[in-house]
Amino acid sequence: MQQELNLQYQEEITKLVDILVDSSLHFLKSTGNFLPHGAAMTPAEKIVVIMSGPDTNSDITNSEEVLPKLYEGLRDMVRKGEAWAVATAENVRVGPEGGKLVDAMKVVYENHAGLNVAVYTPFRKRFFGGYKTLPKFSNPSEPEIILDWQIC
Repeated sequence: MQQELNLQYQEEITKLVDILVDSSLHFLKSTGNFLPHGAAMTPAEKIVVIMSGPDTNSDITNSEEVLPKLYEGLRDMVRKGEAWAVATAENVRVGPEGGKLVDAMKVVYENHAGLNVAVYTPFRKRFFGGYKTLPKFSNPSEPEIILDWQIC
């Protein structure tokens, strides 16, 4: 079932993942890091990119402050019928159990049909500047953003 859904929504997944990976790379190149950010696919198939920040006047924040606010913004879009697919990007470290961890952009994709996928794009800093991305890999995932599409 998950495989069939994956194929059915492949184009939508690719669009949301690509826009979030591209924006993550932009932030990495300009600042050396990036905060979580997201995107939503509207019923009219338009992509809306979403950023969030802290409730304070400080310019300093972290992922732990931003991610819950980003999730709430995406949930609000779903509740209002403004989105039928959502995704978030965050900077993580991944690797095989007990193996070496590498930096990666993690994009979590969720849609109204119940498809939940985590797409990882490992990356490393180049010796003379910039970043090199390595091959993507994906795994089915549990819902992180929209826990129940029925009540949103």
